[in-house]
Amino acid sequence: MSIRDQLFRSPTRLVSAAQLVPLAKAISGSSRLVFLDASWYLPNVPRSGESDFLTSRIKLPKEAVEAGAFAVTRFADIDAIKDKTSPYPHMLPTAAVFNQEIAPLGITRNDTVVVYDVVGNFSAPRMAWMLELFNHPSTFLLDTFPEYTAQYGTDAIDTTSYPSLAAAYSASSSSSSSSSSSSSSSSSSSSSSATTATTFESLSLDARRVLSFEELRDIVTNPAKLANHIILDARPTGRFTGASPEPREGLSSGHVPGAQSVPFSEVVDADHGNRFKDRDALRTVFAARGVTPEITKEGKRGTRKQLVVMCGTGVTACALERALRIAELVPEDAPVRVYDGSWTEWAQRAPESLIVKDPISSHV
Repeated sequence: MSIRDQLFRSPTRLVSAAQLVPLAKAISGSSRLVFLDASWYLPNVPRSGESDFLTSRIKLPKEAVEAGAFAVTRFADIDAIKDKTSPYPHMLPTAAVFNQEIAPLGITRNDTVVVYDVVGNFSAPRMAWMLELFNHPSTFLLDTFPEYTAQYGTDAIDTTSYPSLAAAYSASSSSSSSSSSSSSSSSSSSSSSATTATTFESLSLDARRVLSFEELRDIVTNPAKLANHIILDARPTGRFTGASPEPREGLSSGHVPGAQSVPFSEVVDADHGNRFKDRDALRTVFAARGVTPEITKEGKRGTRKQLVVMCGTGVTACALERALRIAELVPEDAPVRVYDGSWTEWAQRAPESLIVKDPISSHV
């Protein structure tokens, strides 16, 4: 079985640093390898994802390029690919708006898309989750950029200097001998037309994987419904308990009634570039919160508890969503639901009675 087939068969849709180069070499024909840099930072962090992209974007090793591997990289701005009419930071857009925002990236349905961020599994899971949600058939998450660059960063070739994916693919496919201006113009035109014709467009999103404010409010105010759900929050413990302030000025900290704290930092290995912990280690993390296969995955539908994840604005919640998949705690017929508005929406819309503050926590 090829490396590409192996990755496609995995429900985690992760690509390790060691797997990425073989994957690049295996992709050919109508499929292209497209890297999406989805780096993003909290408002109180003086860094820019787009600036990082200009100085430290991903590259393929020289030996892979010389062996025929080819890829292009684009910056995917999660601050732009959202519902811009919403007062909350990262609410999902409609399919039409999503298509409009990603169109300049030139992604096609046949492309193999690998999403990453500079920090490692911080904001990239959100972009990868959105592509899955809007039904791109071949999206993967790099686990992780820091590990990959530590291994290959000193001997790599930048493939992002082309103005568009169409031009890049045309350049990689054309013979080095066909350099006349008329031939080049014709090739570029036909390539652009072909790419435009097959550019990925979503018709709808998978609503099973999203939770609204109204739905969550209904759950936490109904004891019977709350008993059938497990709500996990990826924010740091202090923000969850109310002991620390939120990074957004004027926003109350605290948590949703019945929610449990699982800080993002607990599902990744900081000593290895924020690589996700392995299945058994993640099961230990989640079991400490009462999340086990017996409760969330095994047994008949209706007897299992539904998993819900959230964070500050719906970004690191997607890291928890991926970690639960890696831990094999998610049944196929009941995917994890991401509360899209997350704490930023909840703290502004919920009554004070539904904002819990408790500076004492067993998960400090």
